[in-house]
Amino acid sequence: MAFQRKNALPRSKASPVSSWRRVSPNLSDQQDGRLDSSGGARIWWLRFNVLKATLALTAARLVVSCLPLRTWSPVLGAMSGSPVATQIPESPPAEAFDGPRHAHARLLAGCVERAAERLPGTSKCLPKAVALQVLLRLAWIPSRLVIAFHVTDRTGPDAYHAWTEVCGEMLVGECNRAEYRSIMTFDQPRPVRDRT
Repeated sequence: MAFQRKNALPRSKASPVSSWRRVSPNLSDQQDGRLDSSGGARIWWLRFNVLKATLALTAARLVVSCLPLRTWSPVLGAMSGSPVATQIPESPPAEAFDGPRHAHARLLAGCVERAAERLPGTSKCLPKAVALQVLLRLAWIPSRLVIAFHVTDRTGPDAYHAWTEVCGEMLVGECNRAEYRSIMTFDQPRPVRDRT
């Protein structure tokens, strides 16, 4: 006779891969070469990405709350912007970016959102945007982190906002772009890998 806890929750009948569909809805089994027929490799690969996102988000929350911007901003990419508020520049069209890397960027954004759900406390927009920017940099995916202020609401909870985008698509911190003016942007262009 097997031992069973009295307060044990019933196990889900869904496959382990289907529970991760909300993290990676656009990444099919055929697009990802790291899968076996059971989907087990995919689960571990996704869990590893969520672990990376959790570590990046934890570090971003600590850095954003404890250190001044000038000490950690070089990690985010080349800063552009001026003290005078400007319109947010448009990114290159999504067609300029290849499909699998864009799908990987979306997957990393989903992992950051899942990590934010699992960590205690609340993760605001800036730590999430910083964590995703760092993960995209490690994955060699060009992106832009935007820090902006609301045009009309200067004192409310949405007075300042940050988001990360790839080719104009906001991956973390979705908002109405027309309601915000950029304070500064951090661009990391597509890197050129050394071919030796």
